[in-house]
Amino acid sequence: LYDQRLKQMLIKEIIQVLRDKRTRTVLFLPPMIQLLVFGYAATFEIHNVPMAVLDLDHSQESRELVSRFAASRYFDLRAYLSNDREIAERIDRGDVQLAVQIHPGFSERLRKGQTASVQVILDGTNSNTALVALGYVGQIAQQYAAEMQNERLLRRNPALIELAPRIELERRPWFNTDLQSQWFFVPGVIGSIMLIIVVTLTSFAVVREREIGTLEQVMVTPIRRVEFILGKTLPFFLIGLADMALIATVGTLWFRVPFRGNFGVLLLGT
Repeated sequence: LYDQRLKQMLIKEIIQVLRDKRTRTVLFLPPMIQLLVFGYAATFEIHNVPMAVLDLDHSQESRELVSRFAASRYFDLRAYLSNDREIAERIDRGDVQLAVQIHPGFSERLRKGQTASVQVILDGTNSNTALVALGYVGQIAQQYAAEMQNERLLRRNPALIELAPRIELERRPWFNTDLQSQWFFVPGVIGSIMLIIVVTLTSFAVVREREIGTLEQVMVTPIRRVEFILGKTLPFFLIGLADMALIATVGTLWFRVPFRGNFGVLLLGT
């Protein structure tokens, strides 16, 4: 008898879902939109950040540093400035998001083995882009400084390079070795769907009973509270599993996110 009452509740909820056009739309359209948005738009990387350069040193060393930025896929060198007033003007107009200023005496300090500073001016309106771009600038500058130091040692004492101690930090990810953002965001949509869509629709299903006036009818039936809650929860849980399978299929076939592991483990985790 318990199984029969629960079965009838499940059938009733599934029929209501299939009849309600708005619910059908919420079940499948938002997951696909989220999948496309996170798959194409959401990323931890930035590319072609518009930048300008103010080179007040005009030396071979400064031009070599600027060429590193121009050759990088992370930056798009838009302009060479003539004075520091143009930096604020370009950033305020939105022409560039970043400006690198190389002060006079840059090459002279490098040749003497001293620290040569480079100023970076960022547009902090988009803090995430600014921080990521600043990290890229730091990587390029560190690599340039290491190469300049090696060249200086090579000129003074080539044998000293082999004897000089050196510590190198290498990053080797165990998973997603190429750090592709789609491999991170597309599977994350599954968790988002489980948390938002399923829970929200289950709540709507309970509220709908009161809105249309059928909750009182349900209360006078032999259905127990546990059966009522399970009858409202299980249909959307099963639909959530179907959404998960749909997202996993589209993510694997369309976005080329490799599926490695046991599908049963993913199903149990979901």
